[in-house]
Amino acid sequence: MDPKLTLEAEVRRAKLSRYSLCNCCCCAANRLSWEQSVRLLTERVFVPLGFSVESVSRLPYLSQGDTRASFYVLDDAVFVLSNRDVQ
Repeated sequence: MDPKLTLEAEVRRAKLSRYSLCNCCCCAANRLSWEQSVRLLTERVFVPLGFSVESVSRLPYLSQGDTRASFYVLDDAVFVLSNRDVQ
């Protein structure tokens, strides 16, 4: 593995630990819509880390159920990002 890529990954990981999605706006008491969550993730994490969002897709995620339901359908987000620093 390229040492430069490994270092870049470590730097990004360190930067990511400084960003938080929750400033009392996305806790259980103040649930955000899927769209608001995507916008928040983009603004607070991807953009500060130097990424541009090229595409976002909303997909169903089937989760194992419990005693109330055999399964749950949840919303999932798949992002296609590009590095703004790469020309």
